[in-house]
Amino acid sequence: MENSAINVTEQDVGPIGWETASAGASQACARPVLDSWKTSVGGSFLGLFLLIVCNIMLNVTGYLPFEIYLMVLPVPIALIVVQIVYALVIYPSFFGAEPKAKSSFAISLLNFFFGGPLFGALWNHNITKRSKGISNVVIAVLLIIDLAYSLYLLVVVFSLL
Repeated sequence: MENSAINVTEQDVGPIGWETASAGASQACARPVLDSWKTSVGGSFLGLFLLIVCNIMLNVTGYLPFEIYLMVLPVPIALIVVQIVYALVIYPSFFGAEPKAKSSFAISLLNFFFGGPLFGALWNHNITKRSKGISNVVIAVLLIIDLAYSLYLLVVVFSLL
């Protein structure tokens, strides 16, 4: 009996195990973001700039009259919740068949806006490497701790009224 093993090369399977077009599947349909990814430096800088502007605006609220400050207080908490959703839902979608965004510019902007300079750069690098990693879970855990502390402070502030 003759050995009928099929020879599969890395070219057929791809660097991370995805079947390529030469093996019979359309890779463009499988991972639209990863197939066309090129980090957008402009998008990254714009995301970082918007993050800085947002943080400055939130820090200025501490100098507003107390009544206005209380009305603005939920905004940072809402931003933390949106960051958690981005890290756990939107960022992982870039590695699948149905990403929430497809433009390299938009993704680079969002990565830096929601991940800051550290995680934003790491997320762009991970997409370039085509490896999700666990950085999104790490930042989500840190943000959940931040959210718990922020809610605690909110309760303390309202208990003093």
